[in-house]
Amino acid sequence: MTVEIPVARIRIRPVPAVSASSIVSVLLPVAVGCLGWALACAVFGTATVPSPSMIVTQIRADGVAFYATNLQSTATSAGIGYAIGVVVAITLGIVAGRVRMLTRPLLNTAMLAYTVPVVALSVVLTTIFSGLIPRITVAAVYVLFTTTLATVTGLAAASRSSVEVAAVAGLGPISTFRKIYLPSAVPNVATGMALAVPAAVLGAVIAEMMGGTTGVGVALVTSQRAGLTTRTWAMALATAVAVGAVFALARSVSDRVSGRSPKITTPLRLPEPTIGRKCVSLGLSTGAILAVWYGVLAGPFVPEFIRRTPADIIEYFRTATDSTRTTLWEETVATLMHAGLGFVIGTVAALAVAVLFTVVGGTRSALLPLAVFGQATPFVVILPLVITVLGRGSATAAVAAALVGFFPMLITLDAALSRTPRSALDLMQANGFGDVSSVLRTRIPFAVPALISAARIAVPASLAGAVLAEYLALDNGLGHLMVEAGTAFDYDQLWAAVVVLTCCSLILGGMSRVVERMVCHRLGLSAAEF
Repeated sequence: MTVEIPVARIRIRPVPAVSASSIVSVLLPVAVGCLGWALACAVFGTATVPSPSMIVTQIRADGVAFYATNLQSTATSAGIGYAIGVVVAITLGIVAGRVRMLTRPLLNTAMLAYTVPVVALSVVLTTIFSGLIPRITVAAVYVLFTTTLATVTGLAAASRSSVEVAAVAGLGPISTFRKIYLPSAVPNVATGMALAVPAAVLGAVIAEMMGGTTGVGVALVTSQRAGLTTRTWAMALATAVAVGAVFALARSVSDRVSGRSPKITTPLRLPEPTIGRKCVSLGLSTGAILAVWYGVLAGPFVPEFIRRTPADIIEYFRTATDSTRTTLWEETVATLMHAGLGFVIGTVAALAVAVLFTVVGGTRSALLPLAVFGQATPFVVILPLVITVLGRGSATAAVAAALVGFFPMLITLDAALSRTPRSALDLMQANGFGDVSSVLRTRIPFAVPALISAARIAVPASLAGAVLAEYLALDNGLGHLMVEAGTAFDYDQLWAAVVVLTCCSLILGGMSRVVERMVCHRLGLSAAEF
C-alpha cells in the first residue's frame, strides 16, 4: 500500500519584471519620508533636525570615502556577527523545537543573552578584548534570541495531519523532519533572519560606541561630542539607507521562498507537560544559565576585579544595607514601569500599523521602508530628538522601549496577517463582510500565535530599550544605576543590577507564557510547548 504524505512545499516565485508600480513603490516611501523630514525641520528647527540640503552639503564636504570607510568597518563586524548568530540560533532552535525537555532551557538561555544590557556587555567586552571581537560578539548576541524563537515557532507550526500520516507510513525522525518540519519552519525562520539584519547592525554600532577606532558608532560619538549635528545625521542616514537596502533584499528572498500566502494547516498539538517535566525543564533552565555564567568567568581574559560568581551576588544581596536594597528596588520599579508602558505603546502601534497595511492598499510599500530606516538608525541619534520633545523623564524611556519593540512586532504581525488562508477570506467576502470585518474576525484570530511570539520578543526588547535610554539620558532606573556603579568601580552593584534585570526578563517571559495559554485556550488553539 502506498501512503501519500501531505508535505509542506516551498513555493519559489519568479522574479517580477520592473513595472510602473515597482517604481512607485520605491519612490513613494522616499516622498513620504522627505515630507515628514521637512515637517520635522519646521517644527524643531534645523539645529536639531538638519534639512536634506544641509545633509547633502555635509556629505560633499566630508567626502564619500569618509562614510564608505566607516560603513565598511561596521558592515564587516555586523556581517560576521550576523552569520555566527544565525547559525547558532537556528541550531539551538532545531534542538529546542525537537527535544521538548530542552525547549524552555534553551529559549531561556537565548533570552538571557538578549536581556543582558548590551551597553554593559559592550563595556565589559571592550575592557577585555580589542579589535573586532567585541563588535562581532554583541552583533551575534543581538540576533540570537529572535532567530531562535522564530525557528522554534516555525517547527511548532508543522501540520498535525502530515506528522500523523508520516508516523503511520513508518517514516523515521530524519525523514519526517526533512519533509514536514523543515518546510513548515521556512517562513518563520526567513522572517527571523530578516529581522536579524538591522539587529546585528545595531549591536555592532553600540559596541563601536563603547570603544574603537573606526566604524559608524565611532563616527557618531565623535560627531556628537564635537557638536557636529549635521554630520551625525548624515552618518545615521547613510547607515539607514544601507541597512534598509539589505533588509529589503532579505525580505524579498523571504517572500519568494515561502510564498506570500502559504497555506496554514492545523498546527501540531502537543500534550500538556506534566509537573515532573516542568520541574526538570526549570532545573535545566537554571543549570544552563549558571553554566553560561561560570563558563564566561572561567575565561583567562576576564580580569579578577570584574569577576563575580552567583555566590558573590547572593552574598552581596545578603549583606547589603537597607539603603542599598531600597535603591535597587526603586530603580527596578522605575525600569519596569518604563518598559511596561513602552511595551504597551509599541504593541498597540505595531498592531494598528499592521492592520493599516492590510486594509489600506499601498500603505505597506509607503511606510514599511520608513519603519526599517527608523530601526536601522542608531537609537542614540534619535534619542536627542526624543529628549527635546519629552524631556529627561519617564516618557522618554517609555518611548525608547516602544521604539525598540515596535519593529519586530510590526514585521511579525504583518507577515502573519498576510498568511491568512484564502478560503477563510473568501468565505468572509461571500457573506458580505468588508475588509475591516475580515481583519477583526479572520486575520487577527489566525495571527494570534504570531502575536504571542512577537510579544515574547518585544518583552526583552522593551526592557533593553528602557535600560539603554536610562543609561544614556535619564537619572533613574537600572540603566542609570549601572552608570553610577561603573563610574564608582562598584562592580558588585553593577553585577547585581544585571542579575535583577535578567531575572525580571525571565519572569516576564514566564508571565507571557501564562497569557499565551489563556488566550489559546479561549480561542481553541494549541499553545506550543515553549
